[in-house]
Amino acid sequence: MRDVRLGPELLLGGTEWLGKIWPVLRFSGSLERIVVAATAVGLADAIVDRACSFAKGRRQFGQPIASFQSLQHLLVAMRTAQVGMRLFVEHGLQMLAAGEPEQAASMAKCYCAEQLQEIVAKGMRIMGGRAFFSFEEMSRYYCEAPFSLYAGGTIEIQKSLIARSMGIG
Repeated sequence: MRDVRLGPELLLGGTEWLGKIWPVLRFSGSLERIVVAATAVGLADAIVDRACSFAKGRRQFGQPIASFQSLQHLLVAMRTAQVGMRLFVEHGLQMLAAGEPEQAASMAKCYCAEQLQEIVAKGMRIMGGRAFFSFEEMSRYYCEAPFSLYAGGTIEIQKSLIARSMGIG
């Protein structure tokens, strides 16, 4: 179809939104980044829980591997990073509610996506070769985690947006 004309009453959002799409797109982009970050937090939580459960149940040298200090340190680092991710998301939501979400949303998305990669790598190390079997949840987590690096804009795009908001890009 060509040259189809519609009246202003059919404009999505009404005529009051005419010429105001850029703020809507910016808000939607920020919201998407926060959703990606929140999804990464949920996945990180599942990874930490699975790694802890495995470490408590897996025995080596007559004791659970969770009793080994090196694994305890890995699990503590994973949980600490996951809590930091949650705080970034909460801050992003606060800034979204305040009407200034751009920098906070990009930071949350960037931080959460990068931390998720570290968390899943540590989870894989704790579980060893078992983590690669398709019946194991960690195998799925390992496949899903990289999506957060790209959804809502790549990490590099987020860093450029953050630099621009800092007045250096």
